[in-house]
Amino acid sequence: MARELPLSKSLEVVRLYFEGLPYDDIVEKTGVAKGSVAAIVEVLRAGEFPQFEHVTDMMNGLRDLTVGLHKAGVGITEATPLLILVKKHTKFTWFTCKIRLLALWEDIVYL
Repeated sequence: MARELPLSKSLEVVRLYFEGLPYDDIVEKTGVAKGSVAAIVEVLRAGEFPQFEHVTDMMNGLRDLTVGLHKAGVGITEATPLLILVKKHTKFTWFTCKIRLLALWEDIVYL
C-alpha cells in the first residue's frame, strides 16, 4: 500500500505547479513520483485541496499565464511591472492585457 505524502511535500508540488514547471521538472525537484504529482494537481484543479479552495476559479488562468512567462524565460516578478504598464495604458480586458504582455515579452526575449 502506498504511503501518503506529507502536506509539506504536496504544497511544494503545488508551488512548483503554480510556477509553471512541467510535471517532469516537478518530479526532478521534489522526488515525488509523476503519478503522485498528477494526482495532486488533479485534486487541486477539482477544488478539493483545502488550502486552495478559494483560488480554484482563477487557477487555470494563472497557470496559463505562468507557463507562458516560463516559456519566454521571464519570471512573474519581472513581468509584474510590465503588466501594470500595459493595464494602465490600455482600455482592453484582462485577457487582452495577458496576450499583449506575452507578445511584448516574446519581442523583448528575442531581440
